[in-house]
Amino acid sequence: MKTVKLGLLALAATLMIGASCKKYEEGPSFSLRTKKARLVNTWTADKEVSADGDEYNYTQEEKDNNTLEINKDGSVKVTTDDGNGNAISFEGTWEFGDKKETVKFTYDFGGVSTTDEVTIIKLKNKEWASEDEDGDKTYYVAK
Repeated sequence: MKTVKLGLLALAATLMIGASCKKYEEGPSFSLRTKKARLVNTWTADKEVSADGDEYNYTQEEKDNNTLEINKDGSVKVTTDDGNGNAISFEGTWEFGDKKETVKFTYDFGGVSTTDEVTIIKLKNKEWASEDEDGDKTYYVAK
């Protein structure tokens, strides 16, 4: 019986220590899934918050027409609306940056290669958020 109590006490202490050392600004504190397993999904932007604090919530139509597909093999596909109701898409690659605190996206769009690196501020199973170099934050939900 003492062994069980000691084991539970050790588990509780480990969880408390882990909870106080969260990797990302907005969480989670603890996860059994790997960072890659949480990031790989098809996402849609839910809202943006500018560095000034202005918030924009995407409409359901915008969510339906804009996706970010992050694949386990390191590929990424973006599908968006061109403004005239036509869907356009482009592909690229993704990889974690330093200590898995950033994600680097490289796209090829019309023969032009573009690289964007964002800081992960939240990484959960069904939601994640990033912050760009200007301090603007984008919140995503699983599609």
